[in-house]
Amino acid sequence: RQLVVTLAIFNCLGRIVIGWISDTVPIPRVFFFTLCLLIMSLSQFISVFITTTTSLYITSIGTGFAYGGLWAIDACVISEEFKMTNFGKIFGFLATAPAISSFIFNGIAGLVYQKYVNHDNQNGNNLCYGSKCFKETFIITGIVTLVTAIVSICFFFGQKN
Repeated sequence: RQLVVTLAIFNCLGRIVIGWISDTVPIPRVFFFTLCLLIMSLSQFISVFITTTTSLYITSIGTGFAYGGLWAIDACVISEEFKMTNFGKIFGFLATAPAISSFIFNGIAGLVYQKYVNHDNQNGNNLCYGSKCFKETFIITGIVTLVTAIVSICFFFGQKN
């Protein structure tokens, strides 16, 4: 429960800090969007090496902060980069991204977990113990988030030219 609270607190801080900085620093908001994606990717890759509860707090802080920062500036990025043409449609697609990705990546996490589950038919328990149960999932989500950050970087530099 404390990890969820930590994630929520840093989600709020990410929204405040990234939103405030993106309003005050004369740098395009796409840069901050990309920065949040890189923080998210780093948090996912750090999760691969989790060995203690403290490690979980570090990744919860990074993930929460990055997720909050992304939601703080996504509407601004859309309006600045695409103007107001089709804003509702683009924002609607963006708003469905967490739901779609939750569906996809929860399915992947379940498959990875089942791959390593200890099938104890005597007690009816199908449990997995250790980092092997989630390591591959974090690698996959880290790679996907990194690819998204690279696409954002290409978009950022493509817009300048």
